[in-house]
Amino acid sequence: MNEKILNIFNNLGISIEEIISTRKILLFFEAVNLVLADIHNGREFLLTKEAAISWSNMKEYAFKENVDIFLVSAFRSIDRQYEIILAKINKGQPINEILLFSPTRF
Repeated sequence: MNEKILNIFNNLGISIEEIISTRKILLFFEAVNLVLADIHNGREFLLTKEAAISWSNMKEYAFKENVDIFLVSAFRSIDRQYEIILAKINKGQPINEILLFSPTRF
């Protein structure tokens, strides 16, 4: 695990050992080659090229079947995820409660 992630976990009060043992998380490199996959309600959604192609194909097929689908979430950087969790902590939400609903994948 790299130093940046160790610092983030430490700053958020997340026990690395507990997260790894209880959540069985997988560590991934942060995606860097992202493309604009879609825009919905003025919000841009970035995905890897492969995921964006798959999304486009699925959206096209759904449209042909008169089904309207849209993205609600896409790539989120480590820094952005940190900001989101920190904001919840600053509002008084305990980290263990936050992590119940926030997948921790760094």
